[in-house]
Amino acid sequence: MEMAFSIFMNNIELDHEGNVLNYKYCERRAAEYIRGYFEPDYSLDKPFEDWELELHPVSKEAYNQ
Repeated sequence: MEMAFSIFMNNIELDHEGNVLNYKYCERRAAEYIRGYFEPDYSLDKPFEDWELELHPVSKEAYNQ
């Protein structure tokens, strides 16, 4: 679940007002990861790039803001 969330968030694009511009694309990329997890024979149309799979830690200070 953590990786699917990471893929979703790493792909998200926002406009200057904070509106999401590519929700469906993010949703599809995360769903592809989940499907690949449960169906090992599933092949992606576009393989995941390293930056899509990168996990970003959250600091303890962020929880206190």
